[in-house]
Amino acid sequence: MDQRALARTIAPVLEGGKHDGISGLVHCSSAIIFFVAFEFKGGIMAAILKEIADQALSLTPKERGELIHRLIVSLEGEAEDSPEAIAKAWDEEIARRVADMEAGRTIWIPAEEVFARLDAIIDSAS
Repeated sequence: MDQRALARTIAPVLEGGKHDGISGLVHCSSAIIFFVAFEFKGGIMAAILKEIADQALSLTPKERGELIHRLIVSLEGEAEDSPEAIAKAWDEEIARRVADMEAGRTIWIPAEEVFARLDAIIDSAS
């Protein structure tokens, strides 16, 4: 994002008198991440997040996938096991569930009933 685009993004907020506490703005043109150091006073964060989202959506699917992975890792940390170990654990879990179904240890619920329950939950939340 260039500096003019940044100014257009935050100007309406600043002109609305919500600029109290802004102590600095640094923009890194080589990345989609920029840092705003301020005492949050509404609206400006939404404008910044929209700009980041717009830039992220302009990336190729592969680049978006890499960005998503980096963001998830930043929240959850790296996986403790290797991808192979995780796949093996899932294979074992799937085999266990199939064995439970075949042995009759699973309670089957018709799809129509599941969807009706989900619809009721969604309707009650609205």
